[in-house]
Amino acid sequence: MATGRPTTIRPNDLPPGTGIWFSAKDGKQRPGVVLRVHPKGSNPAAAEELLVVIAGTKSVPLAHHGDRYEEVEHNSREGKALRLTFDTWFKDSKVEVIPRSRARASGGLAPPSLFLRLEALIPLAMLPPAPSGPVPTTPKAEPPKKT
Repeated sequence: MATGRPTTIRPNDLPPGTGIWFSAKDGKQRPGVVLRVHPKGSNPAAAEELLVVIAGTKSVPLAHHGDRYEEVEHNSREGKALRLTFDTWFKDSKVEVIPRSRARASGGLAPPSLFLRLEALIPLAMLPPAPSGPVPTTPKAEPPKKT
């Protein structure tokens, strides 16, 4: 079924929902999904665009850790959409803010239902203040200028 969403992402585009590989804070290369994009200039300390990402791991969550997580099997529809090569657990403890330069697009895009489940894992402390106006969902193309 066509959704109107692109199924592949160009290497320089990293909108929310994009599957990525990145160097996580533990030093490992991990698969991830972009959850938020903070444009360059939105944080005076950042020299480039910042991404809020959730990292995936091969490690099965342990019940006593209390992590909230989403499991994505690599051969499922969602795993194929993200181009995962192994069963992956996305845990709330693996949400990071990284500079754009640390991310490499995997070429996949999270299906909307998975994106919403992953987005629900963002710790409240990482969410920006609520905007005063309506929240934009996707950038709209500018209409052609009349000459």
